Amino acid sequence: MYLTYDEYLDMGGLLEQAAFTRWGVQAALFIDRVTQKRIRGMKTVPPEAKRLAFELIALASAADPLNPSLYLTQETEIVDGVHSSRIYSPGRARTVTDTMERLAVTYLDGLTGDDGTPLLFLGVPG
Repeated sequence: MYLTYDEYLDMGGLLEQAAFTRWGVQAALFIDRVTQKRIRGMKTVPPEAKRLAFELIALASAADPLNPSLYLTQETEIVDGVHSSRIYSPGRARTVTDTMERLAVTYLDGLTGDDGTPLLFLGVPG
């Protein structure tokens, strides 16, 4: 992970440690994906990456995909009154992913790794 629990609390985080760990791992995996793991190889994690991890943890914990009520857009009852059906919005997860990607650009754009390669560069360094 790119952020310790103590750093998270110092930044104003409110999650219990178990929830922080769950979302911190997810945030690190996302950061690894968008940076092709360039930050993992750095001597020091940039403060911008720590702030990005904090923001991703907050976003992901608020938009927990295991909580279907976040995706609920409408509830209707079937005529016999016994069953109810829920209609879920398929666009919610895409919106969260888009926000995560925008946050990554906001925090990491223009930063380079120890070897001078931009952190968000998706090609193979020459």
